[in-house]
Amino acid sequence: MRKPRILITNMDVHGVNFYRSEQPAISLSKLYDDEFEIDYIKNINWNDDEFLKQYDVIHGHRTLCDFAQMPYLVDKLHSFGIKVVLDIDDYWEVSREHPLYHAVKKDNLKDKIVGNLKIVDAVSTTTPVYEGYIKPYNKNILIIPNGVNRNLKEWIPADDKCSYDKLRILYLAGSSHLQDVSLLKDSFERLIDDTSIVNKFQVHLSGFDLRGTTTNYVVNEEFIKEIQAMGLFTQQLYNKLVANNFDIINMPEIPRQIVEKYNGKVLDEQTRPINPQETVWTRYEEIFTSNYKLIKDKDYYNFLMKFDLNAVYEKQAEQNYFRHKTQGLYKFAANYKHGDVALAPIKVYGKGVMDDNSDNRYQFAKSNLKVIEAAFHKVPVIASDVPIYNHDKDWVDGKNILYVNPDRQYKDWYKKIKYCINNPNHVKDMGEAAYELACKKYDIDVLSHIRADFYRGLIKQKQEKLELV
Repeated sequence: MRKPRILITNMDVHGVNFYRSEQPAISLSKLYDDEFEIDYIKNINWNDDEFLKQYDVIHGHRTLCDFAQMPYLVDKLHSFGIKVVLDIDDYWEVSREHPLYHAVKKDNLKDKIVGNLKIVDAVSTTTPVYEGYIKPYNKNILIIPNGVNRNLKEWIPADDKCSYDKLRILYLAGSSHLQDVSLLKDSFERLIDDTSIVNKFQVHLSGFDLRGTTTNYVVNEEFIKEIQAMGLFTQQLYNKLVANNFDIINMPEIPRQIVEKYNGKVLDEQTRPINPQETVWTRYEEIFTSNYKLIKDKDYYNFLMKFDLNAVYEKQAEQNYFRHKTQGLYKFAANYKHGDVALAPIKVYGKGVMDDNSDNRYQFAKSNLKVIEAAFHKVPVIASDVPIYNHDKDWVDGKNILYVNPDRQYKDWYKKIKYCINNPNHVKDMGEAAYELACKKYDIDVLSHIRADFYRGLIKQKQEKLELV
C-alpha cells in the first residue's frame, strides 16, 4: 500500500514561506518519512493533471494560482479526490496607516482571499484570534503556530546575555510598523532625558534597509473635475475623502455612477527610488534616538548621516545606538544576538482592544512570531498586552514576558524599559524562562506532530468518501 502523498507549496518568497511552508515540510519529511511522502515545490504546473493526481493533500498559502482561476483549479483537484488546504497568517485587510493600504483596497484583496477560504476543504492559521475571523467562511480550521528549527545555527542563542555594562534594547521587525513604533516616541524621549539611566543602555535597530521605492499618491484630476462639474465638491466633502483615505465605496454623497467609474482609481500612483532620509528606517531611528539626541559623538552622527550600511565606525563599541542592516531570510535571526530585551509594540485603534474594527482585526490577527523568535535566543520581550501576544496564557507577565497596558502605552513603555535597565538579572531570568517555553511549545518538530494529525484526518475523510462511492 502506497504512502499518502502531500504537496506543500507557497508562492511567497519571504518569511511567510519560510515559516509556514518550507520549514514545516522539512520537519515533516524528517519525522514522518515512514508514513507520508512530503513534497515541497514552489512552482507548480497546475495544468499537469497526471502530476497532480499523485497527491492526496495539497497545502498552499492564500492561493494556489491566480485568484480568478482558483475556483476552476479547486474543482479540478476535488474531482481527482485531492483535499485542498490553504494557510493564512495575515488578515485580508490592512490598517489604514499601513503602507499597502491603498494597494490592498485597489486590488480588492479581501474578496479574493475570502472567496478562496470558502471553497477549500480546510484552512490553517496561527492563532485562535485569527480562527475567529475565518470561521464565518470555513469551519474546518487548524491552528498551528509559527515554529523555529532550533538546529539551524542562526537560532543557537549566544552565551553572553546581560553580561555587558549596558542593557541592549533590540527592535527587529519589518518596514510596515511605523504606527506601532510611534507608540515608543514619548517613552524614548523620557529614557534619553533620564540621567539616572541614559548611560546604562544601548539601542539596537535591526533590519535597516535603504532599498526600494516610495509611492506618492496624487488625487485623480479627472475625478475632481467630474465632482466639481456636478456642483458636489466642497471642503467638507474633501475632508471626508481624506478621512476615508479616498475610499469612496461607502460615501453616499457621491453618485453611484461616479463610484463605479472611480472606485480604486481616485488616487494616482507615482513611484520613484527612495532616498535614505525618506525610508521608514530613518523614522524608526529618529524615534529610538529622540531625533539623535541619544548620540553625543558628532563624528558618529555624521557617519550615520552618510547612510553607508557597509561601513564600520571606529568607535562603534562606545556608542549608545547601533544600526544593523537587513539580512537575508536565513541570516536575520542572528541579529537577536545583539539584544538582551526586545520590543514588540502594537497600536490599538478605535475605543480599545474590545473595539472590533478592521484596523484592530489586522493588528490582532498577526501571530506572536516576534516573541517566539526572541525566545529562542533567550531574549525576553516587552510587548503590548493585546490578543496576538496574550492569547497563549503560558506567556506570563514578569515570568517570561513583560506586558504594556494598551490604554497606557504612551507612558508604560518607559516604565517597563527602565525596569529592565535597572534589573538586568531579572531580564536574564525571563530570557531563560522564555527559551524553556519556546522549546516546549514552538519547536518546529513539536508542531509537526499537530500537522501530521491534521493530515491523517484529511486522508481518513478522503478514504471514507471513496468507500461510500
